[in-house]
Amino acid sequence: MTARRVELPADAKLLAQLERRSRAGGRDVVDHPPGAHDDLANVVAGACVEAAQPASSLGIWRVKGEKPPWPSSDDW
Repeated sequence: MTARRVELPADAKLLAQLERRSRAGGRDVVDHPPGAHDDLANVVAGACVEAAQPASSLGIWRVKGEKPPWPSSDDW
């Protein structure tokens, strides 16, 4: 998030769980405010990590010409 590669939804509860602070050496950190909840922020962070992974590492792959193992709209 500090690299501005993620666009967060404008959700008041999520944004209330995030706080940007400067650390020694001029580096920023995004964390929850002291004593506050961070469950929604953790879910969003996990989704960002998963979205950054190559599809093959998530078990999603396909051989050229092979039908995917899940039903497509053509099968319905």
